[in-house]
Amino acid sequence: MQLIPQETVCPACPGNIVLGPPVLITSQAQIVSLTGVLKDISTYCKECGQCGMVYRYQEYKDGLHNFDDGVILTFNLCMFLRNFLQAHTAVGRVFDALEETLKTALPSRDRLLHAYLHFEAITAHKYKFSCVNCGSFPPVVGMDLHKKGVFSMPFSDIEPVPEDFTGEVNVEDFWDSVSLEMIARGLTS
Repeated sequence: MQLIPQETVCPACPGNIVLGPPVLITSQAQIVSLTGVLKDISTYCKECGQCGMVYRYQEYKDGLHNFDDGVILTFNLCMFLRNFLQAHTAVGRVFDALEETLKTALPSRDRLLHAYLHFEAITAHKYKFSCVNCGSFPPVVGMDLHKKGVFSMPFSDIEPVPEDFTGEVNVEDFWDSVSLEMIARGLTS
């Protein structure tokens, strides 16, 4: 199977600048789904000869989320993971159960987790969280179960709190920064 970006012209450049031919990124990508792992998938990119913009395969009409051109998740799997997180089940446990059910090895748990987080980061979520006591931007955001289920960070990596910190956090700014970090992980290797 070949995954080639559908773009033919560069939308960033004025005029109709035709993109270059598809360039093979890898022939060993994997599509991970609820029913199995498809291996030896070829992923391609196209480049604009004028501005240098690179276009990767990310065709949502196919029901696929391309994380890093090597791991591709189906939308069904992403929604399955979201539902389990909302039911307070750690992503690692879901991957363990899926691997046991499918009787096949999945890509590394870390890479799958980052692929899922990348999917969530580029999804348009509506955050309507508010606290009856604190309002729309409470000074403390309760995320205990979701953080344990999603984020893995050694305590030693946590930076000390600045002396001028008042305890107030803008939840939109926080999630925007998390989203940008997750998106960047899929674009760099």
